[in-house]
Amino acid sequence: MLNLGILGRRYKVFMGDAGSTLIGFTVIWILLETTQGKTHPISPVTALWIIAIPLMDMVAIMYRRLRKGMSPFSPDRQHIHHLIMRAGFTSRQAFVLITLAAALLASIGVLAEYSHFVPEWVMLVLFLLAFFLYGYCIKRAWKVARFIKRVKRRLRRNRGGSPNLTK
Repeated sequence: MLNLGILGRRYKVFMGDAGSTLIGFTVIWILLETTQGKTHPISPVTALWIIAIPLMDMVAIMYRRLRKGMSPFSPDRQHIHHLIMRAGFTSRQAFVLITLAAALLASIGVLAEYSHFVPEWVMLVLFLLAFFLYGYCIKRAWKVARFIKRVKRRLRRNRGGSPNLTK
């Protein structure tokens, strides 16, 4: 929360591999604990919806690296935030877009869980469809980035300034 600039100053945090691994491990541990046992508060499919964006990004990156003959753990600039920033958005705008997408997908999962209206197998099928849609869009990220840049240029020309999505 400190990096959002709410307190007047943005702080830089470098976690490195160990820090991000610890956060990921902790989140997955908590989700496993809440989806297992006799009385589990949420179903495993809901856990997938809660971590949808990081999970989809990780699988897409690893798949892309393996297809290129690279190690799935090698670093690159193909993560979703890099692709969004390459499309012409600032890091803050990329953060907002990713956070909104993650909140939307998590909300879908949680609402379906507690509405008791949608069967679990339907939620799994919908999650897999969302997963493949994500992969389809990421595979064509460069075309999408060019399209977004064109739209932003047209908006700037029509308004006479640069559009700012976070202000």
